[in-house]
Amino acid sequence: MRRTRAIFCLASGFVALAVAMFLVAGWVRAEDVKASPPKFSITFPAEDAKLPVGKTSAKGTHELSPDTHVWLFLRDAFGGYYLQSPPVELRKDKKWTQDNLTLGTNIREIVAVEVNDKVHKDLSERVEKGNFGKIDAETFKKFGEVLARVSIATPDK
Repeated sequence: MRRTRAIFCLASGFVALAVAMFLVAGWVRAEDVKASPPKFSITFPAEDAKLPVGKTSAKGTHELSPDTHVWLFLRDAFGGYYLQSPPVELRKDKKWTQDNLTLGTNIREIVAVEVNDKVHKDLSERVEKGNFGKIDAETFKKFGEVLARVSIATPDK
């Protein structure tokens, strides 16, 4: 009985120590984490903006090399993505713009994607061919890293 009690107490002590270490480690990590600015943000249009169908622009800030390729896409209420052209202009003053967004009905999000040179070339060829049709989610995921999203709403059809 004493032996069982001793083993139980020892095991309880180890569990308590493990829990304490986990809590302290979590506390230290939370204290050590410094919030860094996002490497790309969309500042206009504002989150949840209600926008009319038609032309608009988008702008924001970035911490990217000026030779990075960033494209904007519009996501509709049905999960389709639509390429917007031209690609984002990354300026040296750490701001960016894209002045040619074409909003249709049922648009729910603007998505900024960083792409590699090959995908940039492929997207540029799509533009040259006038291929602005719906891109499915699986294809979209292969383009590159999503840098930022902003929810918007255009009128439903």
